[in-house]
Amino acid sequence: MYFRTALVAQFLIALAKSASTLDSLTYCLSAASVAVAPSLPIAYNIRLPYTPLAVAVPTTTAQISSAVKCGAQNGVSVSAKSGGHSYTSSSFGGEDGHLVINLDRMYAVKVATDGTAKVQAGARLGHVATELYKQGKRALSHGTCPAVGVGGHSLHGGHGMVSRTYGLTTDWIKGATVVLANGTITYCSATERPNLFWALRGAGSSMVIVAELDFNTFSAPDQVTYFDISLVWDAKKAPQVLLDAQEFAKGMPAELTMAASFNKNGYYLNGAYVGGQTAFQNAVQPLLAKLGVKVSSSKTVGWIDFIKH
Repeated sequence: MYFRTALVAQFLIALAKSASTLDSLTYCLSAASVAVAPSLPIAYNIRLPYTPLAVAVPTTTAQISSAVKCGAQNGVSVSAKSGGHSYTSSSFGGEDGHLVINLDRMYAVKVATDGTAKVQAGARLGHVATELYKQGKRALSHGTCPAVGVGGHSLHGGHGMVSRTYGLTTDWIKGATVVLANGTITYCSATERPNLFWALRGAGSSMVIVAELDFNTFSAPDQVTYFDISLVWDAKKAPQVLLDAQEFAKGMPAELTMAASFNKNGYYLNGAYVGGQTAFQNAVQPLLAKLGVKVSSSKTVGWIDFIKH
């Protein structure tokens, strides 16, 4: 009986402490004019449904800095959320009780006359792509899901269907405005804080909160051909199909990016070729001849229609 009473007492003390911390944290954020909400009841990742202590929604880099300082003052761990597509719920802290800094309201995209672009870290890929194209027919290499946040995507790679031609999203980062763990706002690039810039492209979310990214961009290609190649499932032939595709990939042109997938009905090769139909057909013909198949479907479109596809 005594043991049970002691456990209840400890639980009530912990609960009171948590409530006190939340009150203090909320007061600090409100005093800094940072919008704040209580923990959200709906999980983004039902496999790992962590519950934050509070969610701050800044609209400026200065407000991000204030939120980080409020977290530090109250002993609360801070995590940034760009798009919320982390498989491990890292944008919710990877555990209960974090202050989540939701960057949803920081999504501006501005292209300069030299083709470089300033992109706030809360922007989603679909918005980034359409704005870059709208502001001078510029483009970035990135993934295919329009709802993914550019922050986490670019800091950890950013592979997509034109990556063999244009590389990863992280390759195009020119610099970044970031907030350090002590709330300091600074800038990093190849010439300013170069060590931090090196770490940013691959492990950025472990180092800082990125508020804004400076990207180099490229002129959007006039033609992109997307395609599908379908093969009926044959268990005996499947290993050789993979080996043939792998061998072809070793020497295929940089304009061609291709992925493989499988299910009980067959195996599929799909991807994109930066160019028109004739060049695409010439590029894949050696593989088609080896496999004894034809292209199931293909279509040549402009850049923005390719992005929408």
